[in-house]
Amino acid sequence: MRLELLRERAVAALSDADYQDVVDLCDELLVVAREHQDSYSEQRAGDLHATASCLLNRSVPESIEHLQYSLARAHERKVPKDIYRCHLNLDRALSAAGNAAEAQTHRAAADHVAMRMRYHVGGR
Repeated sequence: MRLELLRERAVAALSDADYQDVVDLCDELLVVAREHQDSYSEQRAGDLHATASCLLNRSVPESIEHLQYSLARAHERKVPKDIYRCHLNLDRALSAAGNAAEAQTHRAAADHVAMRMRYHVGGR
């Protein structure tokens, strides 16, 4: 339960543009996730931390590299929701880093994944 709450608080802080709070929450989430051997929460914490770091203009190259690795991993695992999140995170991170063209590519990919997920859920 604590892991879920920390994840949700970090997501809410990102939505509220409270990027330092995201970093702080994710630091705590990483510790708790490792204690509980929860690789999903550990991955999400890393992704949220990397996104917030880019938005704070901190460790930008390393953070973008982390997000690109997460996207590749999500594709390998074929998890649409994670692929969608990774593209959104890369859109935000690359936009903040001033790479609008590459960011737009990830936004379009996220939109495409979202459309496919809606299509699949609708049973069509």
